[in-house]
Amino acid sequence: MGMENIGGGDVFKLARDKPLAFIVAYTSDALRREWDGAINTVMYMAGKSSGEKAAKSLGKVESLEEAVEVVNKVLGGHWRMEVVEKEGRHYALFSDCLLRQMYRDAGIKDVHPLPFCYFHAGFIAGILEEILGRRVDLKPLSRGPERCFENLLLG
Repeated sequence: MGMENIGGGDVFKLARDKPLAFIVAYTSDALRREWDGAINTVMYMAGKSSGEKAAKSLGKVESLEEAVEVVNKVLGGHWRMEVVEKEGRHYALFSDCLLRQMYRDAGIKDVHPLPFCYFHAGFIAGILEEILGRRVDLKPLSRGPERCFENLLLG
């Protein structure tokens, strides 16, 4: 029946107790299985377009630090973003990730980003691009136990 990446627990219990986690986790797993990497591009583009549209009313900011504050404020504590610089590169770290928790609830153990991770990355990139007025891309690298790690590309 598939669902090779979904493990642990009772599937129907998850569907009853946490229906949104069930839908997101199983949809992500199925999309990855059926469409492989192509779905990640589609999800990223959809997220970025949505983020740009959503951020039209936020106004412009001057710095990346201000932009991160705006992102954290508008997301209300979900996906708390922090930016670190290492060897001249910027990385975005997301803690308190709602998606990561949903995947855990569904028993998905691997650390590879799933399609909804790419939607989220695109959404954040779209917001940042709109309020900074410059090209921004986020490339998901991993889903860790405490934080998700993404390459932050500023144009």
